[in-house]
Amino acid sequence: MNNITQNIDTLMSQALLIRKAEQHLLKLFEKGEINGTIHTCIGQELIGVTIANFAFEQGDFLVSNHRGHGHFLSCYPELLSHFFAELLSKQSSICGGHGGSQHLYTKGFLSNGILGSTAPIASGIAYAKKHSNSGNIVTLFLGDGAFGEGVIYEAMNLAAVYELPLYIICESNKISQSTETKSVQRGSLIERAKGCGLTTFESSMNDLQKHIDTTKEAATLARANRTVFHLVHTQRLHSHSKGDDTRNTEELERLWSNDALSNWLDSIPTSRRTQLEIDLQEQINQAHREATQLPPATIDYFDETQIEPSLPALHLVAPPTTPLSKRLNNTLNCLLKKDKKLLIFGEDVESPYGGAFKITEGLSLEHPEQVWNTPISESAITGKAIGLAMGGYKPIVEIMFADFLTLTLDQLLNSASKFSAMFHLDNDLPFLIRTPSGGRRGYGATHSQSLEKHFLGIPNLKVAAINYLLDEKTLQEIYTPCCPTLVIENKSDYSKPIKNLSAFNRLFCESSHSLVIRPKCPARVTLLCYGGMLSYAEEAAAQLLFNYEIAVEIVCPIQLFPFNDQRLTESVNRTGKLLCVEEGTSFANFSSQCIAQLHANGIVFSSKMLSARGNIISSALHIELAQLPNDKDIISEILNWNHVP
Repeated sequence: MNNITQNIDTLMSQALLIRKAEQHLLKLFEKGEINGTIHTCIGQELIGVTIANFAFEQGDFLVSNHRGHGHFLSCYPELLSHFFAELLSKQSSICGGHGGSQHLYTKGFLSNGILGSTAPIASGIAYAKKHSNSGNIVTLFLGDGAFGEGVIYEAMNLAAVYELPLYIICESNKISQSTETKSVQRGSLIERAKGCGLTTFESSMNDLQKHIDTTKEAATLARANRTVFHLVHTQRLHSHSKGDDTRNTEELERLWSNDALSNWLDSIPTSRRTQLEIDLQEQINQAHREATQLPPATIDYFDETQIEPSLPALHLVAPPTTPLSKRLNNTLNCLLKKDKKLLIFGEDVESPYGGAFKITEGLSLEHPEQVWNTPISESAITGKAIGLAMGGYKPIVEIMFADFLTLTLDQLLNSASKFSAMFHLDNDLPFLIRTPSGGRRGYGATHSQSLEKHFLGIPNLKVAAINYLLDEKTLQEIYTPCCPTLVIENKSDYSKPIKNLSAFNRLFCESSHSLVIRPKCPARVTLLCYGGMLSYAEEAAAQLLFNYEIAVEIVCPIQLFPFNDQRLTESVNRTGKLLCVEEGTSFANFSSQCIAQLHANGIVFSSKMLSARGNIISSALHIELAQLPNDKDIISEILNWNHVP
């Protein structure tokens, strides 16, 4: 037997193990032992097997998709029993039984069920590999149907621009769930990849030896820091998921007749085939038996941060003497100096521009390897930050306007939120997004919104809103990436002067990250605000005290989610009245959540809420200023409230 034949036989045996494992899963599903969904790769097994044998080295990373069983088992056959345990909702070493079929993780491998979203994450991991000088690559598996997703093209462009060691494999099985791909796509995927500046390769599973040679060549080029695109023509022999195949019998029979694995089995002696199938089935049965012995998955797998029951301490704070924009610039500069793994990137952040509001001005000159511009690709640069955080870096991403945060939502909700909890990573995914928010500058409907409420409540995503009173020490604590974090900066605060409040104490609570502006006489109303509303709340409180003898205590949290309500609870318990003010729209916002939370905790109080008026924010400045709540609105609301018998 020559070496080529030996190689083919080895590959076919490995592919057959994967096929039998997935067929076993389908039987378990029919018996009700597996729930949810199963996307098999039956017919496509040899692609993953080829990568494992000819393009996967120690230290490489594989990023897969919803149809990733074969990719996983090709490279990690020793985890077969834990693979079964994961799908049986047992305490596996993969995701503890919580990831199921579509979400598999081990060091060097991850899969996720959102098509295309993994492409920028793979580019971030590839950046980390490149700068480790290890010679390792990242292999990204995508189906041809995913190429309707724009984020893939954003990621391919990113990878080409930064010359990343990324090997993109497109498994072209010509069908997107039940839809023929050609009926919903136009043009050539090869030409699309070339348009992004990638080196391209093409092969078919009908010529396995050529496919092996092509795989070797593509991987070698990727190790030289070239992003490559490899289009592999293959066929999916089973349904998209479980039993939802709508193709007719004739079409399926034609596909099976071209199946390389089936044809190889037919070509070997019957006795050898029988024994091989017996041995592989016993291996699968044994792995299944071992999986069933593991305990069931538990909710304890997901660690929940508990709030300390004691009331957090307060201490006096001195108002800063420099503008917030300068304090932020100093903060970022200090963080860059302290940690060479900290990166700052976004659109136009390099000097001489230094960001739309000059927050990063000069930083790229002092730290050229740590601060750089990106394409206009908010989704992709957020995904890249996730991959970089997985690779040991601490990225800070600037999104030029908070209105553009909607383009980051998929990455934050469906990747960052899930990965940090489900994959039990070596770190807590330390990356941070900072963005200017809010109105009062006449920028119009798509550059003036306060959209943070749409990100509140996303598990494992910390949301903070800074204000104009924070000193650099506190800002450094907030801006040091430690977990997925979104920081809102109200753009009107950047140059806002700080006034003296002679009849109030400005107090700060470090543990709950809240400011309390407390009058020196007993307060009658609690005023809850955050971010850019603080200055208006302070002005209103001063006017109410001096002109109307109504003392108001302001509670201004920095961390909006998870929210520590202890300081707010303590204040409302004393005053019995709560006015909530924020710049966003009123329905399902931070204020309404706080009011509901206090009521749920049994606090007896009355409440009112102020928020943006009207439909969308006008670019006519006089109208915009009338739409957004201000100090006069706060004064009016409290006066009317206090005059009601």
